[in-house]
Amino acid sequence: MSTEHLLLMVDCLAKSHNFARQFNTNSTQRNVLWKAGFRGPVRPNLLKQETQSLACAMRILFRLYHDEGRQNEWGKVADKLTHLGKDALEYYVTLETESHRDAWSPLMLLFLWKINQLTDEKVTAKFIYQGLLIIINISSV
Repeated sequence: MSTEHLLLMVDCLAKSHNFARQFNTNSTQRNVLWKAGFRGPVRPNLLKQETQSLACAMRILFRLYHDEGRQNEWGKVADKLTHLGKDALEYYVTLETESHRDAWSPLMLLFLWKINQLTDEKVTAKFIYQGLLIIINISSV
């Protein structure tokens, strides 16, 4: 598949993630659906879509970033990865419920593990360190 098509797929996955995230943060809408009997006794959510779409997008981006045959596209890939990673880290630290954090934990582990596998030349984004400091500060409170 061409890099252009893969980046388009990443954009679609990011839109899917954003839609699910907006739905999950809209308690009023979720309560209306729940009270109307949608999904039975459980309040509806799109946690799986929220996390899995972003995880898939990140896997594609990291694979592109490791592909030596696509070096000429690494700048675009790094920009998208930086944006998605920064957004994910910033959102993760705002999660208030344990169940929501539990759903996001595998995604954060994936992201941090993949970042750890990058060579020093590729780890230039300051957001990673800022995001990690935010996570460390919250977990130490």
